[in-house]
Order: sequence, then structure tokens, then C-alpha cells
Amino acid sequence: MDTKIDGMPFGELMNQAVKLKTHQAKPDRCKFDKYPKFYQNSMFARDEILAARAMPYTERIAAALEFKREANEFYTQGRMLDASLKYEYALSVFKHLTNNDEGWKKKGILDQDITQHEYTPANEEEAVAIKDLFVSVYLNIARTYHKQRDTTTAVQACDSALELDSECDKAMFLRAQIRIAPASAGGVEMEMATKDVSAALKVIKSKLSDLDLASNGGDGDGGGDGDGGGDGGDGAARLELLKRQKEVMRMLKKLRSDKAEQSVKDKEFAGAFHRGELYRPDEEPTKPAGPMVVHGGEGTTG
Repeated sequence: MDTKIDGMPFGELMNQAVKLKTHQAKPDRCKFDKYPKFYQNSMFARDEILAARAMPYTERIAAALEFKREANEFYTQGRMLDASLKYEYALSVFKHLTNNDEGWKKKGILDQDITQHEYTPANEEEAVAIKDLFVSVYLNIARTYHKQRDTTTAVQACDSALELDSECDKAMFLRAQIRIAPASAGGVEMEMATKDVSAALKVIKSKLSDLDLASNGGDGDGGGDGDGGGDGGDGAARLELLKRQKEVMRMLKKLRSDKAEQSVKDKEFAGAFHRGELYRPDEEPTKPAGPMVVHGGEGTTG
């Protein structure tokens, strides 16, 4: 019996993956291939997703939130593939791709046959709700793909969250963690992670300052060193920000320490090449021909 993922036979999932690869890297499918996996997958819509897309806003947002709830359960159970699929369902209720060629499943995917669809909010309330849903889901998609060792897609999910909310410190911090996680990560990834974490810290401090000003009626000193007090939601929000600030500062400190340590190693490695001596074959082994200078270290990280 074929194994099933979210009720779908594993063989069918593999067939979808094969179809996604059809014509890949050819001129007639360059645009589609640049889309993140979680957007590409919206073309493979199941009946329940098609039904949700046809609903009015109230029912549609409820369906998307239900997909997200199911995804959260799968995530806590460690079922990352199931979780990522359900998170993608939640997104595709409001934003998805369709193929205008009825025979595309046999012939393959071509850019000219693809249409992008995105729900247009009727008012500000709808716009805010959809944005909050998308940012949250993108972050969770990043986590599921990261756990499946798909760094590229995980980073793309963080990018998508930041496109909607440029001050999402969670996306910055998560993207930094994802970039330096692989064993192959080096100086470039470390530098990008440092920039992300530094930006996240700046955003968090700004948010704490805004909370201080609001709690003091606009007369506060804007500092972020209070004791986490406050009434209701502001107090809880401040405590959460202080917690994130501590985590970000800890990571930033480690990144800077690792960079300094790597810099010392690079200098020692480069210096080792200047200590050798070159001998000419026509001379006695005991007679040095002078120091050998090697311009090496091209692959080292700064």
C-alpha cells in the first residue's frame, strides 16, 4: 500500500515533483522556475482548496486559518512535510497560480500558460488580517523547510515575510539562523547573518522605545531598559520583545566572536605560506635560494 502524505499517495506527490521538473531551465519556463516551491505548489490545488478560493472573505479566511491550525498540529508532531503542505494550502487560498492549458499535466508547465491570482481586500481590516496570516505562515514555512534541510526555500519564505513586513525582526533572526546552519556555511553566510541579526536588534529596540513612549503618554525617554511593566497587552508585548532582544544579542555576540576567531585563523593560515624556502635542483639541499612568496588564501573568509 502506498504511503500517504496528508491523504495523498506518496506516488502522486512524486509525480507532481516530476511535473515541476519538466522543461526546467528551458527558455519557455524561466519565470515559473524562479518562483519559490511554496508558490509553485499552489498550481496543484485539491478540491478543498478550490472550494475555499470560491468562498466569500469570511469563509475564506476561516478556511485558511483551519489549514494553518492543522499545519501547526503536524508541526508539533514532527511531521514537517505534512505541515509544509498545509501551510501552503493556507497561502494558496488567497494567492495562487493556475495553468490555462488543460493538458499541462501531460505536456508540462510553460510560462505563457500561467496566470497569477491574488485576492484583493475589500477594506483595511481584511488587508491587515491577510497580511498577518501570510507573515505568520511564511515564518512557519521557513521553519518546516529548514527542518527538511531545504535552506534555499526556507530563506525565500523569510524573504517573503519581509516583503510584507520590512520590520519583522522574527524573519530577520530566523533567516540568520537558517543561513549559518548548514555545515557548508562560511564567511559569506556569516556576514549576511550578522547583518540580519544587527537589523533585528535595531528593530526590536525601536519597538521597545515605541512601547515606552505609548505607556508614558509620549513623555518617556524612549529607553528600552525598563522592568517589563505595563498594563494588559503592552506589558505582554514588552516582555516578548525583551525575550527576543536577549536571544538576538546572544546570537550577535557569538557571530562576532566566531568572525574574529576565523579572522585570526585566516591570518595564521596565510602566514604559513611565507615561512617556506625554495630550493633549486642544481644547488646543495643545505643552500637556500631565498624565501618563496606565495599569493594564496583566495578561498579564505574575512
